[in-house]
Amino acid sequence: MQKGTPVLDKTDKAILKQLQTNSRIPNSELANKVKLSASACLKRVSRLRREGTIKRFAAVISPVDIGLSGVLPRYRRIRLSAEDCRFGYLGIQGFYY
Repeated sequence: MQKGTPVLDKTDKAILKQLQTNSRIPNSELANKVKLSASACLKRVSRLRREGTIKRFAAVISPVDIGLSGVLPRYRRIRLSAEDCRFGYLGIQGFYY
């Protein structure tokens, strides 16, 4: 393991998986899904943010809803960082122009 890399247990990974699916999930619902109390879940999410494991929250925009219905997806070769690869980052599916 690299120096400075936070150690994640299965609960941390479960939290990250849920947040990748829905980053706006209420804390109480997230806590129920990962089988923690609400306060313990909030502490873990706060720690993951503070340590930089969670960098930001993002929205996935529908191209049709913003007037790009006739545009085909353009895929680009990208280089993921070691941090992205560590969690099997699922957020990059295609870029719309």
